[in-house]
Amino acid sequence: MKDLKSFYKDKIILIAGGVGSIGSKIVRKVLGCEARAIRILDNNETGLFDLEQEIQSEKIRVLVGDIRDKERLKKAIEGVNIVFHVAALKHVPLCESNPFEAVKTNVIGTQNLIDVSIHKQVEKFITISTDKAVNQVNVMGATNLLAERLPVTEEISKQVLTLPMYPTLTREEMDYMVEKIKSFCEVLER
Repeated sequence: MKDLKSFYKDKIILIAGGVGSIGSKIVRKVLGCEARAIRILDNNETGLFDLEQEIQSEKIRVLVGDIRDKERLKKAIEGVNIVFHVAALKHVPLCESNPFEAVKTNVIGTQNLIDVSIHKQVEKFITISTDKAVNQVNVMGATNLLAERLPVTEEISKQVLTLPMYPTLTREEMDYMVEKIKSFCEVLER
């Protein structure tokens, strides 16, 4: 815990997707590590309000926003040292019935967060891996798999921490996934 405290001490942290089950746990954990400020970005207004009321800390700043909105991310990340990315659509039935929304949030939203983090020169970009991205057989798994791979292919890769680690794909498997998602998007745009 001592090393963890020193990692977060006096840092400004953004947690994208901060009111979900994983995000809210990260908020609570980081709050105990003497961070200077914690910004919680989420599109769930009620969840933000409830978490803010529950925690009641001057270090917390809640931000209504969506990772799909790059302009909002630019404002949210201003001055941030560490970004936690836990924002995603994670419910299989909803992703199956709304596949392009899953692509826009899980893939394009992740890329937006990466792009802005690079532009704003964040020190660390921490993404949370999911077991649902392993052996994907559905839209949610496929979009989350691609979202997990994006940070390691970008300029930000030296600053990326992925927790926990996921099985490594071969280059051919990754290319196959990218092509499948591209063709899927083309069909949806017709």
